[in-house]
Amino acid sequence: MKNLNFTLIGLITGLTVILANSAFYVPLRIDQIQLDMLIQTVSKGKKITTRGKLYYETANSKLVTRFTYPHEIISITNGLGEMKTYDAKQNSLFQKNGSQHSSKQSFLYHFTSGRYGDMGLQENGFAMIKSRIEDGMVISNWQAKKDADKQSKNLNIELVVENRLPIFMSYSNNGSIESKTYFTNYQNIGDNLVPFNITEIQYSNQGMDSVIIRKKYSNLLVNSQVDLKYLNFKIPSTAKLIEIDK
Repeated sequence: MKNLNFTLIGLITGLTVILANSAFYVPLRIDQIQLDMLIQTVSKGKKITTRGKLYYETANSKLVTRFTYPHEIISITNGLGEMKTYDAKQNSLFQKNGSQHSSKQSFLYHFTSGRYGDMGLQENGFAMIKSRIEDGMVISNWQAKKDADKQSKNLNIELVVENRLPIFMSYSNNGSIESKTYFTNYQNIGDNLVPFNITEIQYSNQGMDSVIIRKKYSNLLVNSQVDLKYLNFKIPSTAKLIEIDK
């Protein structure tokens, strides 16, 4: 009888701990993100290596890309597509505006906001035309809606999702493949899974030529760990304005 009492007490204690942990679990809120970045570009047998860091603020989708090698270039963009690029070596400033420059086109926005199910395709004016299941993967095809601009009108996009995570995307224009993107090495940022390896293959000359871009992210820092010097970077007032796109 005594053993039975000890067993019951043990079970009750264990359940109490589990319930307490569940009741008081609060997911980590991610406000700022910092990642190291390594980009290797292979074209016509030559490899170019670029290094840098990403800084991202979730509340306003502010994205700062700081290239540190081969020389320092800092690019700042927001959800409105207002992009400023500062070349520290030349003390020059480039400005561009447009939806294609928006931080909402970035992988960090899609994955940290939970909008990776369609990789922002609906938000960017695309509609799913068909889908199928192969080997446990959901493969969907997308086309631009009728009111799309000329550049998007003839695009066909294929998206492959496995275990609810995108692993592949391809863009075709008039039946000719333009690009393929592979998402791998998923890791947690807060409660969201984010790919830390992204490989892009860009095709030209009707697929005869290609450029391979491998992006690897590492050394995740969040919130108070993030270097605010660059997240809040101010471009010097002495920078020479080279180009403005309105």
